[in-house]
Amino acid sequence: MYQSQFIEMFGQSTLGNGIIGDYLLLKAGKAMPADRISASKEDGMFPCFGGNGIRGYVDSYNYDGDYAIIGRQGALCGNVCLAQGKFYATEHAVVVTPKVIVDTTWLFFALNQMNLNQYARGVAQPGLAVNELEKLPFSVPDFNKQIEFSNIAKQADKSKFDGFKSQFIEMFGT
Repeated sequence: MYQSQFIEMFGQSTLGNGIIGDYLLLKAGKAMPADRISASKEDGMFPCFGGNGIRGYVDSYNYDGDYAIIGRQGALCGNVCLAQGKFYATEHAVVVTPKVIVDTTWLFFALNQMNLNQYARGVAQPGLAVNELEKLPFSVPDFNKQIEFSNIAKQADKSKFDGFKSQFIEMFGT
């Protein structure tokens, strides 16, 4: 549903007159020892994102805000997820920080539309190189058009979005 709406509004891809590095700062997180990652969330703990989304919970954070995160390492590298609030990003997650005004919901869909897994290298442990991702063609439409898409995506299946939001708040807090 959202993919077809995205294509209708922005075309088959976000390919444009620039490259990702013109618009977005991509930065891998920092290592976190596995023995410090808990499977269950307790008071004072924050979500810990790895190469395939949330790995567990830790007692510290290295980001605070709304971000798109690209999985950098593993069979599912190239997947994109959203993080909100305080969280920890490991070295297997690439945190995407816009250099221009960008709606995070639009950015999430734009990066997903690019099918980033196709750029993975390696067989046993596939991975994405940040410096290669930065060179991919990309463009950012007018901010108002981004917001229009975000509103449509959120309203198109409000129950699904509200369910996602409820699950998100339950996992990460408000």
